[in-house]
Amino acid sequence: MDRREFMKLTGSAVTGLLLPAEAKAEKSSLAPAHQWQPAEFRFKAVHHYDQPWSQVNLSADFVGPNGQTFHVHGFWDGGDVWAVRFSPTASGAWSYRVTCNVHDAGLQTRAGTFNVLPATDGNPLYRHGGFLRVSPDHHYLTYSDGTPFFWLGDTWWFCPSNLVPFNHCDHPGIPSMYKALINKRQAQGFTIAQMGFLGSGYTPGPLGAFMDLLKGGKFDMVYWRKVDAYIQYANNAGIIPAVILDFNWPKLPTYTLEQWKFLWRYFIARYGANAVTWLVCGEYNTPHAPVAKVLALGAYIKANDPYKRAMSVHPWFYARDKHQAWSQPWYDFIMYQGAHGNSPGTVPPTYIYTQGWNYGKPVIEGEARYEFIRWFKTSDTRRAAWHAMQAGCCGYTYGANGLWYPTQGPSDTKFWKDWGKSQPWWVAMNYVGAQQMAYMKTFYESVDWWKTQPRPGAVEMAIPLGDSLTPLARSELQGHRPSYPFLGDSFQPLARSDGDTLYIIWFPEGSDAKAAATLILMNNQRQFHYHAQWFNPRTGKHAFPVQTLPATYGICSLPKRPDDYDWVLLLTRMN
Repeated sequence: MDRREFMKLTGSAVTGLLLPAEAKAEKSSLAPAHQWQPAEFRFKAVHHYDQPWSQVNLSADFVGPNGQTFHVHGFWDGGDVWAVRFSPTASGAWSYRVTCNVHDAGLQTRAGTFNVLPATDGNPLYRHGGFLRVSPDHHYLTYSDGTPFFWLGDTWWFCPSNLVPFNHCDHPGIPSMYKALINKRQAQGFTIAQMGFLGSGYTPGPLGAFMDLLKGGKFDMVYWRKVDAYIQYANNAGIIPAVILDFNWPKLPTYTLEQWKFLWRYFIARYGANAVTWLVCGEYNTPHAPVAKVLALGAYIKANDPYKRAMSVHPWFYARDKHQAWSQPWYDFIMYQGAHGNSPGTVPPTYIYTQGWNYGKPVIEGEARYEFIRWFKTSDTRRAAWHAMQAGCCGYTYGANGLWYPTQGPSDTKFWKDWGKSQPWWVAMNYVGAQQMAYMKTFYESVDWWKTQPRPGAVEMAIPLGDSLTPLARSELQGHRPSYPFLGDSFQPLARSDGDTLYIIWFPEGSDAKAAATLILMNNQRQFHYHAQWFNPRTGKHAFPVQTLPATYGICSLPKRPDDYDWVLLLTRMN
């Protein structure tokens, strides 16, 4: 992607701030920038450098209208040009001053002023700021301005790469595979794309494009300009890339910590002004993994991020996750991998999510039961998502077999056979499970979900013996009252509540709809009433009519759900 393409993607504010490379005194008459949107400043060196990516360290200090300061690293952008990208965090007058480690009149002591217009864009990243923060109560994430952020992600581990091309597509009728994916998820309300930067061909991944320099190779500027387009297009759609630059296999142990820092310094300088977040690497704590290296790298990334955005690291599956990173100062939110190995109909145990909640950091389920991976069906994917959210998560990342690795067509069978047969990506893109994730997000955002907390055990549900249960539900029965066996963890209803003011109660599929269910309230008030309404997570529709339920001395008998499928009951206090 050349400079004109970048300007087109990032908007007119950047166009005005692209500085003539030969100018030394920048004028305040530059076109204004916009709050929360990246602006680019370019500088042309006078001297020639054999290895400009390592010989020249350029940075800029930005000072805002309220005295706020940001130290931002620049990056070599090919030829004799260096660039600094910066997203202003406030409207008003800003100034900057550039410093450089070499004596070069084109790069040293450059300074200027510019004006920043308030955030008014309809895009939530440009209206609220895409540098994620941890909420004051440490249980959810927010946009930069404190607005609650609902993490709903999709998983594209081989993006960016030639397997997810930006400017073309082999499938008839789709001009761009990547744009088709982004546009689809934007329409569904997704806010995150988990990108693993695995790939080959014209976009070989940051290791191929960068680490070969350490062996005397060529700096692949073509690669980085293509990545510019991927990141900016996602941001323009309101989607934050959650970035992994390597999985624990195969390269993480190969390079030294200093070499990894070299790569991440460049990556942060180039994309730190964008709405992205860092997941460092994938499955960082597998057996024989260099965990200490990953933890040190996480600290380095946080220290070099001008915006100190919320970040995490992608773990191994929960049964083997030893939580090495949880106590790290840079580790802002807990990410789980609920994984894909359990039997159909089951979910990761409730306690892992409540354990994360009780630890006092936001919890995200980042990888669990991808749709149609192995033996999992749409209902299994939906169950995993609602279970995780009700148990304490503030967000969920969906995945589909055919998208996490983008299956190129019916003949593409050489990858990942042990994870089950996958449909081509253009089929997987339209799986109904992704739309049901959108229904889930819309439901939570219809209430003040961030004020609720998990209440495991708040709903007591018993199944009379002899009533119909799925075989798996019956196998998980726990406890043995004479006539009322109780459901196991995978089939228990789960509640979240804002005190006793609002309750969200999820009933999973698999138990008899005629089962008696009782809500145990937090307070023992004499009597009040709830408005009660059912929500169908399969269709995104509410069931009518609204019912009125009495609550007496801390007990509320719940209505029978409409059928044996999964349902959500919303209780809103009336008096």
